[in-house]
Amino acid sequence: MTKSELLTWLQEAYQQWEAFLDQIGPERMDQPGVNGQWSMKDIVVGEFFDHFHDDHEPDVRAWLARMEKQ
Repeated sequence: MTKSELLTWLQEAYQQWEAFLDQIGPERMDQPGVNGQWSMKDIVVGEFFDHFHDDHEPDVRAWLARMEKQ
């Protein structure tokens, strides 16, 4: 995957994410009950920190180092 392809993919994923969040709406982000007492905000933050940080941070850092050398 080239840098340009990655940026395009990230932009498309971001647009999909924004569309999803628009469906929920800011007024319901803190509403509990999405998963037990968890709100959508709790789930998003929890998933990001639990999975991205632990599972992907080393990969992203290595990728960024490779990209900077190009």
